[in-house]
Amino acid sequence: MIKLDKKMLKSEIMYYAVAGLIVTIVNAICYYIFLYVGLIYTAANLASIIISKIIGYLLNKFMVYK
Repeated sequence: MIKLDKKMLKSEIMYYAVAGLIVTIVNAICYYIFLYVGLIYTAANLASIIISKIIGYLLNKFMVYK
């Protein structure tokens, strides 16, 4: 029983790390896209943070904490 809990914990940590990596990449890509289309950096940062937070929430809800 203890091994199962440790295995499950390691799996959850791995999924959480992957979700965090995906959110970071999405944030950076959105930020540079918004800068490329001409938004000022503060608006680009705000928009990319909002998008990445939504994606992070969905990834954590459906991938990490099933």
